Amino acid sequence: MSYQAVLRNKNFRNVLLAQLLSKIGDMVTGVALPLLIFSRTGSVASMAFMMLTYWLPNLILAPFFGIVVDRVNRKKLMLGMDIARALLIGLIPFVPLYGIYLICFLTACASEIFDLAKFGSTKQLVKQEELVEANSLVQGLDHLIGIAGPALAGILIAATNLVLPFYVDVATFSLSALLMCFVAIPDVERKPQQEGWLEKSRLDFKEGLSFVKTSAPLLFSMTLFLLVMMFAMPMNVLFYPLFQGELGAVSWQIGLILSLFSVSSLLGTIVSPKLNRRFNRIHLILLGLFCMGFFSALLALSQNVYLALAFYALGAFFNGFVNPLNATLRQENIPHNLMGRVTGMYFSAVNSLSLVSMLLIGLFGDLLAVRDLYLAAGIGYAVVGLLGFFSPWYAKTKGMYETEKTALEQV
Repeated sequence: MSYQAVLRNKNFRNVLLAQLLSKIGDMVTGVALPLLIFSRTGSVASMAFMMLTYWLPNLILAPFFGIVVDRVNRKKLMLGMDIARALLIGLIPFVPLYGIYLICFLTACASEIFDLAKFGSTKQLVKQEELVEANSLVQGLDHLIGIAGPALAGILIAATNLVLPFYVDVATFSLSALLMCFVAIPDVERKPQQEGWLEKSRLDFKEGLSFVKTSAPLLFSMTLFLLVMMFAMPMNVLFYPLFQGELGAVSWQIGLILSLFSVSSLLGTIVSPKLNRRFNRIHLILLGLFCMGFFSALLALSQNVYLALAFYALGAFFNGFVNPLNATLRQENIPHNLMGRVTGMYFSAVNSLSLVSMLLIGLFGDLLAVRDLYLAAGIGYAVVGLLGFFSPWYAKTKGMYETEKTALEQV
């Protein structure tokens, strides 16, 4: 399969364009909102609280949103969430600080529902053999926006004010909603239920949890990335202290580093389908995780900012090809009617240790050397890639993909 074949799918192409528009708006708001809050309060704690309001829906509410995604037509959900986000973002310039926090929380809830519906609809819109290419396009688009998005947002804010970016975001969500009107996504078949809403929700949750417990690929991926995120989040928190504080990077070098990360991730995403056709997917995921951690550890040991930049870019490349492969693994092993709630459970479980690791970094970040903490996180990341070979579900999951590849080669 090729990217051209996937892009000829009108419905998937419209969803992809809708994602492009909304992500551009998100990028602009993502730069403007922290500046607006800091200009009003001058408080770092206020910005941290804003980040928490964005984080909580993914961590706590995702499984319950997944139940909704499995019950309601996913096109209607994505369309409704685009409209809701447009209305909410448009209110930001007019509300007090506590209103902004509430809007952040509600917007994050709408985004979580949209993302769960989009993830499930991808499997409905493309063929099974096109999933890796489709997920590579979804991930690649995010990386592409990450290359130029922050700079464009900064230019827009500098040339105008802190209010216009929110209206730009409103416009992008509105255009995204318009595109979604031309997407056809079928309803998911469900067994009729006579119970009340609460009882149906309990049974839906139980059904999703029971499925997760019996799926070797999901248990393999979930436990693996639960540990990965425990080390990934500290590296994100320590990025600026390491590059600016330890390596002496100036602002333009930081911008170059962030853009190069997106470029390298994009390259990894592009080659992901080709690698998937030649090698066992489970081996690729574990190799990518190990290399990401290995180059992160070398970054922590670097004394030169440009050498550190090179290691950062190499790690980003491996991170880039792992994400589409892992996303496709989940889609291939979750039925349509369980996609929302199982994916929600997956994200909540995977992100649960992230909060703990971020708390630990907050407690010990000023007591221990930044390089030592980053080095420990990089080594831990690499060790997780090796531990995957000893997972109780490794052999069965690896065998499933070997069987699949053998069958494809015989066709």
